Amino acid sequence: MSDVPRQIREFRGNLLDRRRQEIEALRPRPTCCGRAESHIRFRVHNGGMLASHLWTGSWCMGEVAGLVACPFCRASLPLMRRKVQPSSYLCLVTDGGDRCATCSERLHSCLCDPLESAFEPLPPDASPHTLHEDSYTTADVEVYFDPSGFHSGRSGCWRARLRHRRGIHDAGPTENHAFRALVSAATSFGLRHVED
Repeated sequence: MSDVPRQIREFRGNLLDRRRQEIEALRPRPTCCGRAESHIRFRVHNGGMLASHLWTGSWCMGEVAGLVACPFCRASLPLMRRKVQPSSYLCLVTDGGDRCATCSERLHSCLCDPLESAFEPLPPDASPHTLHEDSYTTADVEVYFDPSGFHSGRSGCWRARLRHRRGIHDAGPTENHAFRALVSAATSFGLRHVED
């Protein structure tokens, strides 16, 4: 009996294992300590069902979302921004079902890039009020605390909105998170800094 079918199955299994490892490596992870790298994940909460400029995510450990610092070493977790050019092969679920809208496979069989790979850490040396090539400043953005708002399951959050276009807004657990999320949303719309 020929070993060819068995060899093909093994080869296919090896390719699938390698692709699953690649997918796992695409997911952002904190690098502050080994325990954080093992236990904390960045998750996108509403991707696929909404337009990409409205995707939000947060650092999570188990069912706890919205972490801003590592519970193991107390280091600040990096702020995340949406990439200017994310992969065009993201796993999207647009109908609330169990199929990927990109490849039409069931989610347990989908080998597209994870939605979290559309995000990247903000470089530590970046100005807190600059994202991508844009030059938004605090003069362009209104940031305020909303005690009745909710973010990541917590009451009270910071909100930010463009002064010249109030329909574009975002929120976050801190003032800087809200500012950066707003600027990321604005750049996703294709808006640039407005000169007075």
